[in-house]
Amino acid sequence: LAHVGLDGRVKEHQLTSSPEYEARVSITMAKDRKGFWIAAERGRRLWGKPVRGHDDNDGMNAFKRILLGYFDIASEKFSEVPVPAGGQPAPRPASAVNLPVIATDADGNPWLAHRFYFVSRWIIAVTKYDATAKAWSQPMEVPDSAFGQDRHCTLARRGGQMLLCWASDKRETKMVMTAGVYLAELQGKFQPAREPAVKITMLPAPEPYLNGLTPDRPRDQHHTWSVGGKKYTLVYGDLHRHTDFSRCRTPSDGCALEHFRYAYDMAALDFLGTSDHTDAAKIYDPYEWWQTQRLVDVFYVPGRFNSLYAYEREQSFPWGHRNVVFAQRGGPIVYMTRKHYENSPWHALYPSRPGALQISPEELWELLGKYGQPVAVISHTGATGMGTDWDKYERIDYAVENTVEIFQGARVSYEGRGAPQPTVGLRQSDPYTPAAKAGPDFVRPPAPIEDFGKQYNNGVYQHALARGHKLGVFASSDHISQHASFGGAYVESLTREGIIAGFKARRSIAATDKIFVELDCDGKPMGAVFETAATPVLHFAVNGTAPLKRVTIVRNEANYQVFEPGLREFAATFRDAQPLAGENRYYLRVEQTDGNMAWSSPV
Repeated sequence: LAHVGLDGRVKEHQLTSSPEYEARVSITMAKDRKGFWIAAERGRRLWGKPVRGHDDNDGMNAFKRILLGYFDIASEKFSEVPVPAGGQPAPRPASAVNLPVIATDADGNPWLAHRFYFVSRWIIAVTKYDATAKAWSQPMEVPDSAFGQDRHCTLARRGGQMLLCWASDKRETKMVMTAGVYLAELQGKFQPAREPAVKITMLPAPEPYLNGLTPDRPRDQHHTWSVGGKKYTLVYGDLHRHTDFSRCRTPSDGCALEHFRYAYDMAALDFLGTSDHTDAAKIYDPYEWWQTQRLVDVFYVPGRFNSLYAYEREQSFPWGHRNVVFAQRGGPIVYMTRKHYENSPWHALYPSRPGALQISPEELWELLGKYGQPVAVISHTGATGMGTDWDKYERIDYAVENTVEIFQGARVSYEGRGAPQPTVGLRQSDPYTPAAKAGPDFVRPPAPIEDFGKQYNNGVYQHALARGHKLGVFASSDHISQHASFGGAYVESLTREGIIAGFKARRSIAATDKIFVELDCDGKPMGAVFETAATPVLHFAVNGTAPLKRVTIVRNEANYQVFEPGLREFAATFRDAQPLAGENRYYLRVEQTDGNMAWSSPV
């Protein structure tokens, strides 16, 4: 709590000392004006720090409870008051709570209103605390209060009345309805809380990491690279995160505001795009897309932080999930289901052709070509039921698609069969995320994955390269995972358009930490495609966040030259004296001693 005097001097008071996430505060003056009632969210430890999304309890909204206390001005003491069940209302068992607001009634007792998640929607609950009797009432569900997660309500006293104002579309499922704003007086008798014993509890300390934590780079430390007569800046971002607009993991992933706070405060990213699903089980409504784009604009800081407009097309194997990223507001949602797109507001602007039930990736490229503005398409989770069988594609439209999400924080690396796997964010007993579905014989960390399943092995990145597809690399999080995916782009200008241009030129890297990687061949940067009659000369440099265990030049999908520096920085020149006839593809794989990894795009 900060007190700002009339002279401008600031005095801060530390209210709590727990190791847990505590944020999103609501404050109100006590009736006697001698103190404040303060409410906030309390969540899991190490919020925003490395986690691989092993289960729903790893999400940004996981383990949320309601924190309440009284700050006495004279003594400068904060006394916390236990909240029954952390704010979860009975008889409806809520899987998540958040966003408390507080006000006092005519008797000076604090009232709490907050959101809880039930089945498929967020609902408001109201309860009050008798400060004299030190007794709670049973939480009361507010009728017609169902809505999305990041909708704050307002609780206020007017004379002897307690008023609640909130937004709701009265949804019964996750599907969007017509929104309205509501005002009501809270009346009726509250029932006493059913929980006899109320106490403040902290979550147990999490299991130790497999590798431990590596200190973060300074926020403003950026890497520049001069190559081919141009100067580029390496910027890091995440373009695969889900909010409660998506159909799955709704209570755990957190709202869009939390994702941007994570990007600003925890990961110190240069760009971010939340990528909610378009129409798998639930339609991404144009209203929700408008809400997303509005928040993208809110958090845009030109020259410093670039928020991007993105969504995910969840097309199953063999066609593959793809994230679509726009530099400008107003891009079309190209739904997977043709009927959904034909009924959308974008069909009149960019009409699809008659065809199969689903709009294929090839037609997606065609429609984005009609849109005609800067856009990038990034495929992901290649060697899974969500991935891409690269044998199914005769060509890739490089006007829009040039990138593969080679590593995903919520799962694993899909570089290739038998390739090393990063272990950042994994706890000592954590399996790889696919293990639960693959059975007890599935390989455990830190061993490489030799087989992703017979029908999915064609989805690994190395198979795409072997098929002749010219694709760069990137890394993102997907559901729940945090601080384990840092996708990089070398840009000429730190703008939205500059980032998209970096993807189109394949000047991109994938990493699990802010590892700086350079790779050029004959003076041409990663991503370049060219012909030469001479033996190719590779120049590369790596600046790690921990000692470099191994740096590997991969040629035509096979380990070709291996270095073991043992230092945090390493640079070398390598001439391939015996290039193969025809095409030679080179990229860099970096392994650190702390379990972090990085990959360059190829030349």
